[in-house]
Amino acid sequence: VPGVALFLALVIGGLGVIVFLPPSLRQAGGLVAESKGPLALGYALFARIADRDGDGYLSVMGGGDCAPTDPHIHPGAREKPSDHIDQNCDGHDSSTVHAGRPGRHNYASPGSVKQIPVILVTIDAVSALRMDLHGYKRKTMPQLTKRAASGVVFNWAFSEGPATRLSFPPLVSGRHNTQIRRELSRKTVSSWENVRHTLGTVFADAGYLTEAVVPDTYFANSISWVYTGFKRVDKSAVKGLSGRHKNAKDVTRAALARLDVIKNKRKFLFWVHYTDAHYPHRLPDGMEATFGRSSGDIYDRELLHLDGPLETLLAGIEERMDGRDHVVVVTADHGQAFDKKHRKFHQDHDLSTAVTWVPMIFWSPFSEGKRVDRVANIIDVLPTLMNMVGITAEGIYGDSLLPTILGNDSGSPIVMQQFYLPEYRAKGKDPLVRTAVRREQFVLHRNRGNGREELYDYRADPLETKNLIGKLPDVARELRAHREAILSWAYEDWNKPDKAP
Repeated sequence: VPGVALFLALVIGGLGVIVFLPPSLRQAGGLVAESKGPLALGYALFARIADRDGDGYLSVMGGGDCAPTDPHIHPGAREKPSDHIDQNCDGHDSSTVHAGRPGRHNYASPGSVKQIPVILVTIDAVSALRMDLHGYKRKTMPQLTKRAASGVVFNWAFSEGPATRLSFPPLVSGRHNTQIRRELSRKTVSSWENVRHTLGTVFADAGYLTEAVVPDTYFANSISWVYTGFKRVDKSAVKGLSGRHKNAKDVTRAALARLDVIKNKRKFLFWVHYTDAHYPHRLPDGMEATFGRSSGDIYDRELLHLDGPLETLLAGIEERMDGRDHVVVVTADHGQAFDKKHRKFHQDHDLSTAVTWVPMIFWSPFSEGKRVDRVANIIDVLPTLMNMVGITAEGIYGDSLLPTILGNDSGSPIVMQQFYLPEYRAKGKDPLVRTAVRREQFVLHRNRGNGREELYDYRADPLETKNLIGKLPDVARELRAHREAILSWAYEDWNKPDKAP
């Protein structure tokens, strides 16, 4: 009994200290809420009592609720631009801005548009931060770096989310996660219900032969819906194994075998995916620990291991196309991080630069090799490919990168990222847990559970160690306005619950 009393006293005392912290330190309450253990449990119990309007947010302890008696005003509420009400408690009433409008996929292209072969190569969990292509100290992917010199390299491309299940839907549909309605399910992976046009269907409808090569059972079974519209999905590299394994050579072998069959088709869409760099990180069979034995060292070795089969594929594509016009794009669904913030979880939990900065390289008849500094999102891949071959469809919201590739880009684009957990809808919670908005050199993060915001110069500080939210209020204000403008059209209701994440 004395032990229980002491435990309760410590919990209550800890919470009490947080309640009376000065405003500059009250975000500590949010940190407690996100932690595990007795203090987090105490916070949850306290929150049940202190949440006066039942919206899931507190007005104390960093909860961020600026209207504790109004359930429609809280950090997770969607802002209604220019209505003179601060619905999301960020201290501002946002106004719609031009950059918040949906993108385009029908920009003018030079000459007559030809429907030519398109090859999409995606690599799971490859972080630009760990690639020599983007200045990393180790030569982790030297062959890709050499080949990229003849392509258009986007120096600052980002995934939509920090995990495959959160990034592939935008890649495949050209829609933000908040625009994709899933079946109501507590499962972490659920199929979508409202997407008419996907990577496979838009190309198939345009008369393209559509084929894909999958690397493991997760893609072959769990998220097979991303291959909607593909006439043939080759599973020969899976070999009946479960889980993720190092089989890049098998994937390349299967891909080149299928290309031998379809290479003479006038127009085809061919998608190849690799998973060798994904967790769990372990040395490929027979490979030495070239860089060391920490998780980060082994990850770097995995990238080096992957570099060979990837180069074999890209060289094989070039050989089989034999001078024909075609498009190849290489990108990743998300990255991996090994800094102090990500010692336990290398992905899945935040939208940090280290986790979401990915490679993006285009080879096409539209441009010689160059690097561009425009910020981009993998949601832009589908509209770019459509634009290159003259395909149009409704409901595509990414923005074609063709003007940038042609050198005709203007303006300063905005990238919206979302940490969106669709299973939260079935649990009565808001599925949009976090957002990040990027423009030029800055990123504004927002935790929608407690309203906490962080601002970083992600180009100078890719590990996001220096929060500039207090030093650059004008930058934060501008990015905040862009965020709310995008969410004003990109967050579909789906009978959205009004509870905190």
